[in-house]
Amino acid sequence: MPLMSSLKLGDALVLLYANEVNFRIETLWDGGFRARLGDEANGFTWDSGIGWYDLDKLGDMLLAAANKQWLLDYSATYDIGALE
Repeated sequence: MPLMSSLKLGDALVLLYANEVNFRIETLWDGGFRARLGDEANGFTWDSGIGWYDLDKLGDMLLAAANKQWLLDYSATYDIGALE
């Protein structure tokens, strides 16, 4: 399935979570971010740095990287109402 254009970061993170894809986003001292797919136990399969000014692109970057390794189910949902 093609990527949805301009997917909001929060929606992308929920989609990754619903597809059981481990990810990490860390803040950096210079105002940037480091995003990774995977975890310490199984290894990280994708790693990228991004500046705060490109943060709106991060959701699409994460999904593009995940789609190269796994077939994401875009209809997967997860109720995060308890977190709101």
